[in-house]
Amino acid sequence: MVWADEFDDPAGTPPNPANWGYEIGDGTVNGIPGWGNSELQYYTDDPDNAATDGNGNLVITAQEHGGGLECWYGPCEYTSARLVSKHRAEFA
Repeated sequence: MVWADEFDDPAGTPPNPANWGYEIGDGTVNGIPGWGNSELQYYTDDPDNAATDGNGNLVITAQEHGGGLECWYGPCEYTSARLVSKHRAEFA
């Protein structure tokens, strides 16, 4: 194995920002509304959507959303998290 993240922080801890970044929104600012496959969720960096469970796991949770965010199809109905490790580590 070249790289791993153990997620062994206390429950509710966001993923380590040295290893993980977030893609925020519904893809519209990237020119791909719905992330190219009509996804209905708005991605956030909220620990309610992505956090450790205290047992060595990262839990990504989709939740119904009550309004206030706009998605490509109208008011966003859901939030979740989209995490990336790109450019966070180098391997020789």
